[in-house]
Amino acid sequence: MVRQLIDHGKIPGDKTGEELFFAFKKVNENFEEVENEITSIGYYENKRVDLEEISNQYNQLTILKEYDKKRIIVSDGSKKIESVLPVLTIDDDGWACQIVNLTPKMISVGGYKFKNGGSITLAYLANEDKFIHLAFNANGGQLTNPDLINIKDIPDQVYDIVEGDEQYLLNMQYNGNWVANLPNINEVKDGFRISLIHKQDDNFIGDIVAFTGDLIDGESDVKMFGQGLITIRKAMFSGAYQWFVSNQVSYNTVEMQGKTRRLDFSNESNIQLNHNLGFIPIIQVWIEDGSGGYVEANVDIDHDWVSMNSLSIDFGTSQTGKIIY
Repeated sequence: MVRQLIDHGKIPGDKTGEELFFAFKKVNENFEEVENEITSIGYYENKRVDLEEISNQYNQLTILKEYDKKRIIVSDGSKKIESVLPVLTIDDDGWACQIVNLTPKMISVGGYKFKNGGSITLAYLANEDKFIHLAFNANGGQLTNPDLINIKDIPDQVYDIVEGDEQYLLNMQYNGNWVANLPNINEVKDGFRISLIHKQDDNFIGDIVAFTGDLIDGESDVKMFGQGLITIRKAMFSGAYQWFVSNQVSYNTVEMQGKTRRLDFSNESNIQLNHNLGFIPIIQVWIEDGSGGYVEANVDIDHDWVSMNSLSIDFGTSQTGKIIY
């Protein structure tokens, strides 16, 4: 018998809060569905735990098998915190635990990092011998191990996000600039959130676009420059729904940060460069010095100050060299 995760989410609870659940289907050796099963995490029993000192800089949280269906409260913020996941077996299928970090020190749980009230809810799938995350609130943390949740590869240049994508980490694989269109915010459930990751060439720009009339942090879109991760969720602001960027990790805060691009040119008197950066870059122009090397040139550079996506360079006479930007 094989047990496969088919859904997870929250159901309304009493005054103590919401109740997390995850649903499975059981299939036999012929891959025929036998039955469905819903496992409820229920209303957690809070358990405040002690940490073990492992170095001058780190304490360790040991997550135990008996923490099943418990909310582990971490309140010792004297040092940074590492964690150790339990060793579980087939008999522990469906094990689940929530870890809440109340301290300002970062805690790492299975590759996820969070602090200042952030939390993670983990469940164990015995047939795959792995932990998955059912809920994650970074509150300043970052996702460093996307293998913990279901990944959906997106090879398309333009992708329309649907409500069913919430259960996945969308892996944007297009080899070039890409676009992800958010759904109509009024047509998805309250609290809907979506995470996207881009691990291709860091020259590429991702554009996450809101549905007509919707806003993302007050704008019509948000960009990802190069490689990184972003989580966007539906939230209420001043009586109206907007998209809110709740977590963003980027190796580059602007495209090519800490790096440069080079454009070689030969026998040109004027160059039109469409860099599509969305800001005014610092430009260096080097031309041949007649002795096998190059010398930095003092030339006229005209930027497009409206779009900030292009510029033109006028040499006056034909030149050969390189543009660094």
